[in-house]
Amino acid sequence: MSSFRVSVLAAAILLCGGFLGVAQLSQEAAVSVSPVAVGDDTGSSVALALPTTTGGPRRRLQVAAGERPVIYTYYEQPTQYDPNDDSLDLIENWRKAWFDMGWNPIILSPQQAQMLPQYEQLMTLIPSEDLITPEAIRNYKRWMAMAYVGGGWLADFQLWPLNYFLRHGRALPYDGALTVYMGTNPVLVSGTGEEYLRLARQIGQTADKMIGHQKWLNENYPESYQKSVLWNDSIALMELRKNISKDMFKVRGDVVDKGRLQDKDGIFDCAVSEGKRGIFFRALKAKSPENRGSTARKFLNGW
Repeated sequence: MSSFRVSVLAAAILLCGGFLGVAQLSQEAAVSVSPVAVGDDTGSSVALALPTTTGGPRRRLQVAAGERPVIYTYYEQPTQYDPNDDSLDLIENWRKAWFDMGWNPIILSPQQAQMLPQYEQLMTLIPSEDLITPEAIRNYKRWMAMAYVGGGWLADFQLWPLNYFLRHGRALPYDGALTVYMGTNPVLVSGTGEEYLRLARQIGQTADKMIGHQKWLNENYPESYQKSVLWNDSIALMELRKNISKDMFKVRGDVVDKGRLQDKDGIFDCAVSEGKRGIFFRALKAKSPENRGSTARKFLNGW
């Protein structure tokens, strides 16, 4: 997305930015907003600007450091170097976006996943990389990392906050039951550590069956069903709800895909994002003229 296009988007949706999040802010203010400076990652004190409802800089909450709920994401360095990979820039801008909204963003890594006592056992449930993608394996590990740290909120680093929901950051919804907030796509998830561990086991147990079935189709009906073996945690969650139990985990529709903010005529529909917890920048490509993180941040600043 070019700088010109970002500017056009920001201008086009300025009207939405005029009211988005105001209701949530007024409800949260008594418990989550405090007029104090907070410490940044280096330990120094930084003063945060008051929230705004204009199309200018992204709204920021003044929240005491000890009162910030934690939001996790997971990142694992790819095994093969890609000069076009801008994931680190995207993560840094993700961190700033969540910090501005009053959260304490923390990046998990394979080290946390590997410290889970059940790590080796769970990894035996999925096949090697010759049958599934490295990305699918990395995404599976994030469930184990979350189980190790005791659960909480997990966000994909392409999922950025849209409205204020700090009170749910301090007390997990549904008494900590595992909840996925974009259908069965786990770009935003909450739950206790035990719930993440339970789903990690259930997700892993789907791999052998699903991959085996696709391989059988490829071998016996190559002209009709031939395709790559597909398996990841999102597909596994869909399989669990469809064929095991709809009560396996809770499903919400509290995340909006950036692609759904415009109708077929390219007009922005503010109602689509009203009350949503986050926005998923699925459509951003690593080879865009600007880094994905800068593009997403400019978009939210305009919103």
